[in-house]
Amino acid sequence: MERLDTKRLETIDEFALAPWDERVQATYEADRVETMRPDDPEDITIATSSSQRKGKVGLGGVVRDASCDSADGVLASYSVTLGPSDEQNAYTAGLEAIATALRCVPLGLRDRDLTVVTSNRSVLQVIGRPRQQSGQCTIREIYGSVEYLGKRGCRVRLRWVPAKNEEFTLGPLAKMQAKRATRDECSAEPATFQARSTTLRLLLNEHARVGQIPERVGKYSKRIDKALPGKRGCRVRLRWVPAKNEEFTLGPLAKMQAKRATRDECVAEPATFQARSTTLRLLLNGLTRVRQIAEGVGKYSKRIDKALPGKHTRKLFELANRG
Repeated sequence: MERLDTKRLETIDEFALAPWDERVQATYEADRVETMRPDDPEDITIATSSSQRKGKVGLGGVVRDASCDSADGVLASYSVTLGPSDEQNAYTAGLEAIATALRCVPLGLRDRDLTVVTSNRSVLQVIGRPRQQSGQCTIREIYGSVEYLGKRGCRVRLRWVPAKNEEFTLGPLAKMQAKRATRDECSAEPATFQARSTTLRLLLNEHARVGQIPERVGKYSKRIDKALPGKRGCRVRLRWVPAKNEEFTLGPLAKMQAKRATRDECVAEPATFQARSTTLRLLLNGLTRVRQIAEGVGKYSKRIDKALPGKHTRKLFELANRG
């Protein structure tokens, strides 16, 4: 991640769209029954899909015009390799698949109903309620295409269909087109922008990997564990034993070893730290000793004053002590 090009990292604004802009009609959760019904035969249905594998992210889709072809006929299809998986993800590819479908609508198409279908529910939720998420530039492009098609009399609807819905035959075809864009012969060129969510996830994974043990460490012990049957382990328990316990024979031996470390020939080097309790105890003992000495000096001077009569004699004694 040291070669990360932050110049292409997407910028997420506070608002993807203005609050007064009309939102695109999306059916993704409110009406499950409507989602399962077959499409209107007069509509143009565009099924979109995305795929992320082999270090690439691709998108694809198929188009069906029920007024010209049979119910299961495909009028057109497309597949695009969006970019490498360390810059894009399936979510941004799902947004780009819808944007590509709306962008490639023929200019001569007018007064028709377009139904864009996807199996990614989060994509529809973001398009219906855009906020501070990745892919804001693609969301703006989708709304721009919807507005442009609306001026030509084309109405656009977004619909969610589960990937396991067997009645919707265009879903597997769109998925096939998306997988075609992630084949080995496809080249994943750098995308126009880097998805912020993907970049942050990779950075967090890289930092978390730094604190882990390397892969080769512990291989020998793992082989030993596999070779030796049964459960093994090292358990540490702390136990208190009185010093006068005669049954515990290791206690006197340990005490003997400790006394050997305090012999005269042993050199006590400075420790790595000073114990706070020991330092405070020595300071308090020193202050107590100073106080005791001061009290003793005061008592001795009082006894001398009593022994020497007269004020002049005491002054001479004090001058002699100063000298």
